Order: sequence, then structure tokens, then C-alpha cells
Amino acid sequence: MASVNINYLRENELPVEVRKEVEQLKGSRILSGSRLCIALFNGHVIAASGARPAAQFARLDFLSVAQEHIKTRLGEVVLNHSLKQLHKAGVNEVNTAVSEQQLQLFLDAGFMEENITIPGMHDKTSLTELVHPNLDSLGPRFKLIGDNPKPIKKTSEKQKENDMRSIRFDSMGSYRDLCRMVICNAQRKVFMLCESLDDPILNDREVISHIQELVLHSRHVEVRLLLENDRHPSSGHSAILDLAQRLSSFVSIRKIHDKRIAPKEWLYLCDDLHAVERRREHGYKGQAFVESPMTLQRLSYQFENLWLHSAPSSELRR
Repeated sequence: MASVNINYLRENELPVEVRKEVEQLKGSRILSGSRLCIALFNGHVIAASGARPAAQFARLDFLSVAQEHIKTRLGEVVLNHSLKQLHKAGVNEVNTAVSEQQLQLFLDAGFMEENITIPGMHDKTSLTELVHPNLDSLGPRFKLIGDNPKPIKKTSEKQKENDMRSIRFDSMGSYRDLCRMVICNAQRKVFMLCESLDDPILNDREVISHIQELVLHSRHVEVRLLLENDRHPSSGHSAILDLAQRLSSFVSIRKIHDKRIAPKEWLYLCDDLHAVERRREHGYKGQAFVESPMTLQRLSYQFENLWLHSAPSSELRR
């Protein structure tokens, strides 16, 4: 019985026929400097992935599986082998962009959805930008041959509990109430990602009063506000801006300076436990998360990534 073989090759080491089959499967040429993970069956390529490492970072350019093997675990296995090899080469963070059909496969492998859209980065607008921020967290290598099928996962009590801690909202009133609940229970950290200073929460008297009390009574409080547009609000007055000007050691306001980067959602993150999230295209519809550290880990990573592409708001200098 023929078996599937996994091979690791650099782009410049590929035999001519193998290169031809990989490029035919991929639908385009292999980029120079790529490291490939190739699955062979009966001497023919049935799946392949390619990545370009640079120090501890890498870009995974593609993961392609032959049509007749799409419904098997071959894509999962090749992806896992590829990540393991990148990790052995010193890579710890991997970025990629995937189609909707592959999205769940990558999320299951530990990738997180980037909170950014970069126009011009992709040939197809349907691709989702993903990142795996920590290859050190990878589980054991999958067995390629004779691997037992995955058991059907039953919903654990912990998962049920997490589901109960997610609260949906669909109006500005419920959005405001949940933001108040989350922020007014914060004790040391409030991170906010908003479209502009006109966001109703940034001028909510109860929210601003709580933030002011926090920073006045603790030296360990950190308040960050990240804006896509930091122009002065249409009302002519901003409560959070006034607070930042008076207490600049504790309250930071920055603006995303890279015009190519646009947040996909607006966020309020508190104490690495609670969050409110709403997609920019959904208006005042979204979810609040209460005591959900795993969700906060994902959202905090997205926030920090955007914070790196920001600069101090010019409004603070007025």
C-alpha cells in the first residue's frame, strides 16, 4: 500500500517536475526564497505549502491541496508540519491570508484574525489576514499515517460557561449600557479602539467619571484610546480629550497613522477579562464578553498590533 510522504525543500532545491506540479496545484509561480512542505503520493504532489521566513517572522504564502483530497485532513497535516519546520528554523510568528474555505482550518491551528484591512495587499478582497503570534504554543506533531480520526467534540462545561458570558447587543442603548458595565468595573486597565472622538462612550458622563476616579486613586492604571480619526468632535467638546490633557501620565490618546490600515471592529478592553466588540459595518450591533480571558487575549493582541502603527494625537497639543 502506497503511503504519503512529507518533504521539506527550499525553493532553489526543487526538482523541475516537482516545481511544475506544485505551481500547477498552487495556480501561480513559487516565490523566490520560499521553504516548501510537500506531500507526495505515488510520486505526485497532492498538497503543498510555501513560506518565506525572515528572522523570527515568516509569511505563509499558500496552502494548496489537490481537489480529490480536499475533504481529508491532508491540509491540516501539511499546515502543522510546515509550522513545525518554521519553528525549528527559529520562526515564532507567522502571517498569512486565507479564503473563507480555509479560514476555520487556520483558526483551529492557532491563528488569529488580524484586526486590520490592508488595501492592495491581496488580489482578492475575500481573503482574511491572519497571524499565528506564538509557535512556541504548538501542540504535538500530527501523525501522517495511521492517525486516528478526531473524536467529535462535546461541548464542555467550560465552553458552555464561556458562551453564557457572551452578551449580544443590537442598539445604541444596549451598547452604551454594556460599555458602562464593562468599563465601570475596570480596576487597572482600559483600552479603547474607536472610530472618532464622537463615539458616545467617550462622552458618557458615567464612564468618564469612573476613568477619572481610577487614575486619581491608583498609580498603576493604564488608559489608552486609539482612534482612526482624531479630529475634534462635532460637538466642539470632548470629555476624554480633556481628561487626557489633564492626566497625560495615565491617559494616552493615539491615532493610527498608516492610511493602509483600517480596523475591522471597535473595541473596549478592560483588565484582560472584559470586552465590548462591534464590527464597523454592523453599526451598534456586537458582543460583550464578561470574564473571558481567552477572548481578551485575542482582542488584546489585535489592539497592540494597531497601537504599534499609531502616533500621538495632534489634538493633545492644542
